[in-house]
Amino acid sequence: MKSTTSLTQPTRSRACLLAPMIALAVLGACSTRSSTAGSTTAEVDGTPVSVTNDQTAAPVPDGSGCTPGPGQLPDGRWYGHAVAVAPGELQFDLACWFTGDAATAAATEDGSESPPPNGYHVRNDNPSLRVLRPADATPVTWYPSPGDPASETDTDYANWRTENTGTDLGVWITIEGGQVTFIKEQWTP
Repeated sequence: MKSTTSLTQPTRSRACLLAPMIALAVLGACSTRSSTAGSTTAEVDGTPVSVTNDQTAAPVPDGSGCTPGPGQLPDGRWYGHAVAVAPGELQFDLACWFTGDAATAAATEDGSESPPPNGYHVRNDNPSLRVLRPADATPVTWYPSPGDPASETDTDYANWRTENTGTDLGVWITIEGGQVTFIKEQWTP
């Protein structure tokens, strides 16, 4: 009896594997498809069915993204603009930073030059400011000579906010355990 069980088990497995393939073949034979700007719809017996198309997925920004929801930023690495800096306070405008193929796709979606001339694209469609509270000792990497990537310098928040003459700087903020632990200016050509 054991040998019969082991002989019939593979037969059931093959049948189970064939069932989805047959279903897909039937779906293909009974369906019509239409595709429009990022969405694909199939009809099965006259009923519209949504079909996922990975090639039309939204571009993914670098870092932890740009849609964390309202309130405090969760732990992660966030891009945005340092709109104002003061002792113990940084006004931060969260944005999306895209590079590579995602930059090209995002620029196209936003109606900007595509591909982007410098290989990156910034999307900032939410004017809300968040107030972050970096400590004076929070490490900062910045460019004292704007336009010169060789001028990259490490300092702390207290020195950066007094030496920095720029406004609305693109920066990456690292948050760990709810605290700002690192700030890095984004050099752009």
